[in-house]
Amino acid sequence: MRLLFVLLLFGFSAAAQKIPLELRIDSVTADDSNPEARQFVVKYHLTNLTDRELYVVIDSSELITSTRASLSPRPYYKIYQKEEFIEVDDILSNQLDFSSYHPTAAVEQTAEEKEQMLKKHLKESMDIDIDSARAAYALSEEKGLEYVARKHRKAVAKMLMGLKPNETKAFSKTLYWNRNRYYSYEENEYYLEEHEPYFIDLTLVLMKERVRSALTEEEFLKVEKQNGLVEGVFTSNRAGIDLGSKK
Repeated sequence: MRLLFVLLLFGFSAAAQKIPLELRIDSVTADDSNPEARQFVVKYHLTNLTDRELYVVIDSSELITSTRASLSPRPYYKIYQKEEFIEVDDILSNQLDFSSYHPTAAVEQTAEEKEQMLKKHLKESMDIDIDSARAAYALSEEKGLEYVARKHRKAVAKMLMGLKPNETKAFSKTLYWNRNRYYSYEENEYYLEEHEPYFIDLTLVLMKERVRSALTEEEFLKVEKQNGLVEGVFTSNRAGIDLGSKK
């Protein structure tokens, strides 16, 4: 349903036009050396398939689950058992410490621990110092909004990436699975069978408005005039991922 909404929002059709970008998973390598979690190194790339320079806004710092995508600039992953999409939350984590990452564990945290997590998240994702933001809001709502908007523009500007004609840029991200086999999300329940094949793919949602928010109006119009802004939904190939029993 979420993906359908995005497709309707952008009206992007691969059949209607030449696809300007290729998003492809190159490899998914598993490592069982850590007893706490199986480690996966996911290597993927973006390739400009056109003869002109393209601009995209991508946050490659994390791969997030599709249930949290919500038009995020981060690529999101989907896991399949055979051909069935497993619509649950956080089979894979960007951190080895699951207790500090998973929302179910966050409920058990103290108010101070939650505050520290919020500070860390805002600092890492948008370079927002929560104390400075609160101080600005204390002066006036306008000052607070100006502070957040300024930090947001800088954060998005850092994500703005140019791809020259036929250029490829490679990325690598490490994910962790704590070997849990039972998952539930809303009304969905799944058990990861030990001997079934599993697959992963990635999706990247690109929006012009993210680029507009990172540039001055003059800069945005210049880039737009060059027809280099990419907008649409791009999904990679499916690659095998080992969620079987430990060998």
